[in-house]
Amino acid sequence: DNLGNKFKIKSKTGKINIDNLNIVYMTNVEAIINLINSDPIIIRSNYAKYNKINYETNFEEDVLLTYQTHRITSQNIDLSFENNLATIYNKIEYDNNNVKLSADILKIDLITKNSKIFMIDENKKVMVLNK
Repeated sequence: DNLGNKFKIKSKTGKINIDNLNIVYMTNVEAIINLINSDPIIIRSNYAKYNKINYETNFEEDVLLTYQTHRITSQNIDLSFENNLATIYNKIEYDNNNVKLSADILKIDLITKNSKIFMIDENKKVMVLNK
């Protein structure tokens, strides 16, 4: 982008959507987000849907996000570069050196790294374990 942030995505295979040539369906995907003054964010998944115009990317199935000592697994991550937001959902397991966490939804501001963690059902609670 204009600020020098970089997004690189690669896959084993990719198929272009005939109805919308800007959409690519990918398999065995790895994406690297290099933000200014930040360590890289790496995302791997079995599948992804990538928009070549706005870089919006929907990762699916066996998704792994790593950032420094943080490790998040889930079944879905949606990246919105227009909103600088990563939305992680569906079987979230977060792990770092000190904490293990389970939740329904995790939203991360890609610029500030501020996060919101919550459950869909307000009667359920986020599970947090200190190691």
